[in-house]
Amino acid sequence: MRFGFNLLLWTVFVEPRHAAVIARLGELGFDGVELPVGMGEPRYYEQFKRMADDAGLACTACALATPETDPSSPEASVRRAALDHLRSRVDCAQALASPVLVGPLYAAHKQFSDPPPGEDRLKWAAEVLAQASEYAAQADVTLCLEPLNRFEIQLVNTIDEALRLVEVADHPNLAVHYDTHHAHIEEDSHATSLARCAERLGHVQLSESHRGTLGTGQVNWAAVVEGLRAASFDGWIVAESFGTGVEHLSAAACVHRNCFESRDEVMSRALPFMRELLGA
Repeated sequence: MRFGFNLLLWTVFVEPRHAAVIARLGELGFDGVELPVGMGEPRYYEQFKRMADDAGLACTACALATPETDPSSPEASVRRAALDHLRSRVDCAQALASPVLVGPLYAAHKQFSDPPPGEDRLKWAAEVLAQASEYAAQADVTLCLEPLNRFEIQLVNTIDEALRLVEVADHPNLAVHYDTHHAHIEEDSHATSLARCAERLGHVQLSESHRGTLGTGQVNWAAVVEGLRAASFDGWIVAESFGTGVEHLSAAACVHRNCFESRDEVMSRALPFMRELLGA
């Protein structure tokens, strides 16, 4: 397995001013850096691939859907825009040489309906994701679908719902992304939910119950380890923390306070925690 750190602690749109953060991750001994690629053109991200190379880091990429690019939308025009968006995000991931594009790629974040989405919305999302997965396969990028908690999304909240969407889409280049923060809210057990998705588990993010420094919240880390071992997972394990003051993210993710002393503290404590936890 390889250990990374997600840059959403600083920004939703990486800029050259974040070069020092990337360099710091290399100094701390991480294997990789996870970059949000929700905006921008593929060529823009080539500079960050060079920065990562200089720091001795590989890259992974994350993104999400917006109301204008929602694969589950009843509107055919929005679904076409969603496919175009996913393809362009795959291109950005490819520019970073990322093996994955991860996140809630299947529906718009923080868009709720009453009654909640039904089977038709899931099938529409599956159709778009199947086409996007075919495109991504040609770029050697796997799409990994992240269930979010009930306060952030409706269509996919649990691992079983993510597996159902992967099953309906029926494409080998589609996988499941497990985030311990969301699973802490929605799953009965990390151990059993990770074991259930073993065959389609493509990416893991370790995130605390309060989104702060790993090991200082309520996530049952022993159960996470049990589940990862049961799943025989050997892919990317990425630390993810959120803080206040990040435009377009802090309010959306309901992060109203910092559960850490400093961002550098979060980074510097994450890798030793992950290595000790997983015996790596």
